[in-house]
Amino acid sequence: MEEMIAGAVTEEIHGPVVKKAPRRMSLIDELLNLQPHQLSASLTDKIFLFYGGPETRKTSVATKFDNHLMAAFEVGFKFNTGTYAKVMSTWTDFRAFVRALKSDKLKGRYDTIIIDTITLAWSACVRYVLDKNDVEDIGDIKWGKGFRAVRREFEETILSIPQMGYGLLMIAHSDDMKNEDDIVIRSKVDIDKRPSAIIKGLADFIMFMKKEYRAGMPKTDENQTVMAYTKLVDIETKSRSRYFAPKFEFTYENLTAEFRYAIEKQKQAEGIMTVEEQNLFMKEESDVSELRNEIKEYVMFFMSDSAPDIARTKTKKLLDSILPNIKVPEATKMHLPQLLVLKEELITLKESMW
Repeated sequence: MEEMIAGAVTEEIHGPVVKKAPRRMSLIDELLNLQPHQLSASLTDKIFLFYGGPETRKTSVATKFDNHLMAAFEVGFKFNTGTYAKVMSTWTDFRAFVRALKSDKLKGRYDTIIIDTITLAWSACVRYVLDKNDVEDIGDIKWGKGFRAVRREFEETILSIPQMGYGLLMIAHSDDMKNEDDIVIRSKVDIDKRPSAIIKGLADFIMFMKKEYRAGMPKTDENQTVMAYTKLVDIETKSRSRYFAPKFEFTYENLTAEFRYAIEKQKQAEGIMTVEEQNLFMKEESDVSELRNEIKEYVMFFMSDSAPDIARTKTKKLLDSILPNIKVPEATKMHLPQLLVLKEELITLKESMW
């Protein structure tokens, strides 16, 4: 609690100003002042999932992204010159890595965060929850709480990266089904179904990479390349851009060119304007930040020396019951429902006592 009220200005705690409930822009004013969303022409504010078999350029293309930083659960980057990577041995390492990303110094240095592989990241998260609960199997945590705890821990930590304004690129292997001629007829991301829904829902683009021989050329190693697919029926793919190429030779240069072309086509077809970069998560995070600050003002008031003991007791109970495992300054967009409830309860408490 001391950390939560640290930095309070003495006169604001004891003076009459604090007794006035903090106000934020009304919803009506906020809606009246909304500005139309503009499509970004940048790769660095998008969320990608690259997946495919071995040696399909997933890591090499990912590390071509400008100002990238990799959380490397797998060391597939070691033959890629110029990669900025931090090896992750445990989920605790990754949590520390994500906390460090909040630093303004790092935000000024890196644009895109790469997770290689997202499958191993999930496994590390499961291990973290197992160790935290001192069990060997997630099913040993009663009433299904173990699975919910892993999902919540994974989702909140991964989602916090784009919330901070970084682009996100996740890498995974593929789980392929082949016919008798050894041709892939079905493929999906090789990951447990629980995190699968999280990362697929989060991604703007899911690209499947596959080795192929160039059309009309002899089937030799020299004529083999990697193709990226973004729109297929029996292969897990996704594209939020309707004009993005369904298939192209997978290189960073081609990815950039195809993306620019898709944006230009949409601009011409729909008469839209583009901006260099825009991150919707940053707006949502700024709203959460404002909400945290409002709650902090109420807490400062209720915990001040001038407040009655019952106000301090009730405030602590509200914090413990609504946000039992996290401090208000650490709450993210994932905690928005709890923050809204907490704010309303604090307003009600103030109205009942003053």
